[in-house]
Amino acid sequence: MAADGRRTHLGGRPASALAPLADAGAPTLSFHPLQTFARDTPPEAFDDIAIAIEGEEEALVAGRALADALGAHPVVLSTADKARYHCAAALASNGLAALMGVVQEVLSTTSLREADPAALFGPLVEQTWANVQERGAEGALTGPVARGDRDTVAAHLEALSETTPHLVPLYAALSTEMARMAVRRGSLAPDEARPLFKQLREAVQSAQGTSR
Repeated sequence: MAADGRRTHLGGRPASALAPLADAGAPTLSFHPLQTFARDTPPEAFDDIAIAIEGEEEALVAGRALADALGAHPVVLSTADKARYHCAAALASNGLAALMGVVQEVLSTTSLREADPAALFGPLVEQTWANVQERGAEGALTGPVARGDRDTVAAHLEALSETTPHLVPLYAALSTEMARMAVRRGSLAPDEARPLFKQLREAVQSAQGTSR
């Protein structure tokens, strides 16, 4: 916990957070397993995962040995990379959980409100992840945004505006990233993407104006 009472997670902090120990002569190490742990998570959760280590060379030697002993793979980070690495990890794990919470919220506004979102969308998520593993994120991207289908995007935005308008900016932000990915891989021409970007910007501006 931080000095002002706020909760803080040391996984995102560099080894310099242990400066008092370093001042006392101890080699300091930041050791961050790239895994999510619940209270009942078994030790096998360490098998074959990456563990980011950062610190002084003497400490890195110990960090590599500990990661190997746990059955994991040590990945050495520079101090400058630590915050960006931890941001990526939080988006991969917590961001996915938050996104599925949004999926559940949108589903709750339909006649399928009693359905189990995990059971309903689980196969879709699992196949998408399999596609990401096989083809990379850009190669796995499908859907109306990737096709430049502005009519379907407009229908999505209208539906969200009617029931969950606070989700319009999130939908627009994610759709913007989908469009950028599609442009990078060459499946969506820049001339097709520009009106889509404009459509998404205007939707956000409209939603923000409504909320005032």
